[in-house]
Amino acid sequence: MERLGSAIREAETTGIPWEVDETRPNAKHTPKAANRFTKINPFAAAALRLLLFTGCRLREILNLRWEHVDLERGLLFLPDSKSGRKTVILNAPALTVFNGLTQVGPYVVPGDDPNRPRPDLKRPWDAITNRANLSGVAHLCKLWCRWRPWPTDHWPLAWTFAGSNYGALCAP
Repeated sequence: MERLGSAIREAETTGIPWEVDETRPNAKHTPKAANRFTKINPFAAAALRLLLFTGCRLREILNLRWEHVDLERGLLFLPDSKSGRKTVILNAPALTVFNGLTQVGPYVVPGDDPNRPRPDLKRPWDAITNRANLSGVAHLCKLWCRWRPWPTDHWPLAWTFAGSNYGALCAP
């Protein structure tokens, strides 16, 4: 999981370099090597971290409104989830992610229009999993199910992902 955390951090800061097959006929029209980077915005990086740290579904995070977040008590109140209304207890790494976000609209992860949620995370997820050599993992739920050792207790999850140092996935 350290590779995943490093890839998220790299994509958020310097950008992930992408390769071009120079032998292809259209390769001469691609940007110079110094400009071939995929950079994700901080909200996409935060969404990926929240998915990892909370075990929530993609739509639960992307459609999450600030009014449903209680940082004081460390809770998310999800009014409409696939499994119905539910409360999610936030662990320390998830709280760190929330505390690092700025509120620019009603949604925690805003889209291009701050009043609408981000539509998806496909491109950032593909770039990050390729960089971390996890390209066979198409969905975060596979990571969650594979490494989630306790069925209901979310608190020790981050320590399971990154050993005793959750900073590998959480640090910006």
